[in-house]
Amino acid sequence: MTLAAKFFAEALIEWLKSENFKQSEIDGCLFCKYGQDGTWIKLILYVDDMLIIYSDDRTAQNFYNQLSSRFNTHPMANAHWFLKHRIHQYQDGSYSLDQFRYAKTIIARFCPEDAPYGLPPHRNTPAPPDYIYSIKNKPTTQTETEEIKSRFGNLNFRSAVCSLLYLALATRPDITFIICKLSKACITPGIKDYEALIWTLEYLQKRPNYGLKFYSNYQSTPVFKLLMANKINPTELIAFSDSSWQDCPDTSRSTQGNLCFFNGSLIDVNSSMATPVAMSSTKAEYMSACTACMTIAHLQMLVYDMMHLGHQDYDFDEKVKPETPTILLVDNSSAVQMASNTRQTRRNRHIQRRFHYV
Repeated sequence: MTLAAKFFAEALIEWLKSENFKQSEIDGCLFCKYGQDGTWIKLILYVDDMLIIYSDDRTAQNFYNQLSSRFNTHPMANAHWFLKHRIHQYQDGSYSLDQFRYAKTIIARFCPEDAPYGLPPHRNTPAPPDYIYSIKNKPTTQTETEEIKSRFGNLNFRSAVCSLLYLALATRPDITFIICKLSKACITPGIKDYEALIWTLEYLQKRPNYGLKFYSNYQSTPVFKLLMANKINPTELIAFSDSSWQDCPDTSRSTQGNLCFFNGSLIDVNSSMATPVAMSSTKAEYMSACTACMTIAHLQMLVYDMMHLGHQDYDFDEKVKPETPTILLVDNSSAVQMASNTRQTRRNRHIQRRFHYV
């Protein structure tokens, strides 16, 4: 962010507050304002980029007139791009979000025609099935270092991973796992790490247009159909969590992940490695469930702010919790039983403080 952009963002936020917009304490990018006649306008602000939704056209036009009288702004129009994200609206009211152009730029930058590893072939999976990150992957001899330079030339491993990280955490959850693993290898990547990175670029070469879809009809979503097939009553917010068990060969820590959906649309993804070493697969799953619950608690507060921030009935302390509890799906029956039973035993007492948050 440049200094000029920083000053502009501060001036804009100050002006919004002077116009009775309420800024969310859960996410400072969210601003909401309700009129006495029940009209409303809500916006997401990131430095000098803004997305606006409103109750009616007249309210939006009044806001734009006030904004343009204070700042030099462009005329409002339907959003097609935001922070390198392409936005597409379907006839049924659904939206899709992708970074097709950004993905193609990454491929062209790190896989040029004159690269020593050649133009990438297409891959069907985001990562090599046999890849396991380990600190032992790093080169230990001069021969290995020279082989890396010979095979991968001037490929900037750290720059490539960081570029892909923005893609993974924004619209491509399918590569989140492998990019988070490769992020650990940025200091001294080895041959196996380079090969896994090239593989991921080859996967993107085949599927650069993948993205996220936000549905207008919950019942048409794959998540809703999955829940109904398993006789689970769907809720507005729902999460899935899973975990490996001691898959890190260096520390024996477990990789955990979770997906959170709102009205059937994916809104949050996590792939990380829990700090404690799990003594069993049950405890690894339970640690992952705890991380998912923390995410759910945050999302519940954010959803409440998006729906009610700025309204006269807004009461964060009393009404933030939804009437229907959020469903968390875990595929380990022992972890489910542990969450349902508050009794302590010598086998689980060491996780009471942190992980009974579930």
